[in-house]
Amino acid sequence: MDGMEDRMSAMQYSFTLPSDYGMSIIRRRIEAKGHITDGFPQLVFEAFLHAGRDARRSHATENLYAPFYQWDRPEGMNRFLGSQGFTQ
Repeated sequence: MDGMEDRMSAMQYSFTLPSDYGMSIIRRRIEAKGHITDGFPQLVFEAFLHAGRDARRSHATENLYAPFYQWDRPEGMNRFLGSQGFTQ
């Protein structure tokens, strides 16, 4: 055993969206689909990060969406990447 089975893994990916993209679409998506990964084997933590260009971020040139996942073991992350939860 090489010890890889005992390591936690983190996964984060991001989408850069146009500055005029309606971030309410992203918030609705998080609300409607965020629960899909609840209880996924070996998933320890998930966060759906987003930042929209608005009055407080008027200097920003884009909107951002960046899911973040913390996995107990790499096998859980690998299973997730091949599942419908990831493709939805």
